[in-house]
Amino acid sequence: MRNRTEDRRVRRTEDGIENAFIKLLKEKPIQKITVKELTDMADVNRATFYTHYTDVYDLLRKMEADYMKEFKEVNSRHDVEELTMDPTVRAIDLFEYVGQDPEFALALLGPNGDISFIDAIRNELRARMMDICIAAFGAGGEEIYKKFFDYHMFGCIGLVRSWMEDGMKESPEHMGKLVKSIIWDGIDVVRR
Repeated sequence: MRNRTEDRRVRRTEDGIENAFIKLLKEKPIQKITVKELTDMADVNRATFYTHYTDVYDLLRKMEADYMKEFKEVNSRHDVEELTMDPTVRAIDLFEYVGQDPEFALALLGPNGDISFIDAIRNELRARMMDICIAAFGAGGEEIYKKFFDYHMFGCIGLVRSWMEDGMKESPEHMGKLVKSIIWDGIDVVRR
């Protein structure tokens, strides 16, 4: 029983540190975030911070790794054949996932976010989208598929960001259908 209590305390401490870090990352670049201000905001001492992390970059890497692990699971939840028929379910799942922790997503997508993390997400989405395009339209068009994907990817990042900044008033279902409509109405470029 003692370990469960310690685990809860550890998780609560890590959550406090992560929440403080997200607030600071929304305000300033990571290079300007100090362990002292982070621990003051999280109401933990520096020794506690260093028990869990080596520095703020280590904290960011661990947070991104956790997020990415779950993101990959959500991104691969549906099989390719299902998504060629209706990609809305994937878009809804992704909006639901991002909407679970909008503060973290906004911090990473904001001006102080980690561009390499955005690239990792883009690469994860692109790989899955390539499989879908090949299944739907056949092999041989990979270059146009990449360009098509990149064009829509950056638009979707902006759409996700504005959705979160506006308080996520629309449901993930509404947003998923909107993304599907935007993408599939533009799909004629790929079909040529």
